[in-house]
Amino acid sequence: MGLVYFSRQGIMSQHDKYIREKQVLEAFRTKYSDFPSGKIIKSESPDFIIRTSKKRSVGIELTQITSENLSAPFFHKTLEETISRKDEKLVIYKKKMLDKYWLIIYSSLIQHKIPNNMLNKMDKHGFISSFNKLFLFDLAISKIWVM
Repeated sequence: MGLVYFSRQGIMSQHDKYIREKQVLEAFRTKYSDFPSGKIIKSESPDFIIRTSKKRSVGIELTQITSENLSAPFFHKTLEETISRKDEKLVIYKKKMLDKYWLIIYSSLIQHKIPNNMLNKMDKHGFISSFNKLFLFDLAISKIWVM
């Protein structure tokens, strides 16, 4: 039996987790015009690798913020903690010796729970990370904020 993951909806198999992550990545890819072209390879740590050429690749890590973690007064703190947790794992990701590493933090409730004035200033907040690019992605409205 494969690994089992727990989600808000209950138990999720490794295959279901892959399907969900692939859907998120595809939705992101269609909305982000600077998404690298190349072969998408499922991986673990990071979740996906985009082979842009024989010698170039981008690692993409996806992480979800649940509705319990989305509240305006603590939103930036939640993002900072999420980024920090993923930054700790970046040492593992870098063993794959990829050229770039992106972190995509996603949810379906961002626009509904966080005021626009906070979201529109995401790029000015100054999140600190060793990832090359940080993104916040609202699946419900297909909107991306670069952090």
